[in-house]
Amino acid sequence: MKKAFSLLELIFVIVIIGIMAALGAGSIKTNHLLNDSHYILGKIREAQYKGIGFEHRNFDGTFIANTQGCVTLTPAFLDGNASKAEAKYSLHVNIDHSSLTTDTLCFDTKGRPHDGNFAQNTLIMEQKVLNLTYNTKSTTITIEPLSGYAIIKYN
Repeated sequence: MKKAFSLLELIFVIVIIGIMAALGAGSIKTNHLLNDSHYILGKIREAQYKGIGFEHRNFDGTFIANTQGCVTLTPAFLDGNASKAEAKYSLHVNIDHSSLTTDTLCFDTKGRPHDGNFAQNTLIMEQKVLNLTYNTKSTTITIEPLSGYAIIKYN
C-alpha cells in the first residue's frame, strides 16, 4: 500500500494548476473606467490638499502667479503630470468638463474650489460635474460648491 505521492505526481498536479491559473488570468479584464475615475479623483484631492494653507496673495494684496492647488483636467496634463520618480499613468477615458468655465480647477487656502482665477475671486457656487466615458460606459465625478468635496457617482 502506497503512503505518499511520488515526485512525478506532484509535478503533474503543479503543472495542471499552473495551466488553469494562466487561462484564468487571461480572462480577467481591467476596468479602465473605474481605474481612471479613481486616478482623476485622486488628482483633484491632491490639488485641494496642496491648495489648503497656500495663500495666493501677497501682503500688499497682489496675487501670486502660481499653480499651487490647481489641476488641469485634460488627458495631456494628467498623463504627463507624474514626476520621474513616480510611475507614469496613462488615461483611457474621455473627460467632459463642460460644466466648468475652464479646464483648470483650483482650490484656495480654505480648500474651496475656484475656476482657476483667484484675482477675480470666482468661487464655484454650484455643483460641477465631470463626465467620464470609456466605450459605452460612463461615470461622473461631482464637485460640491464651497466645500470642494469630490465624489464618484457610478451610472
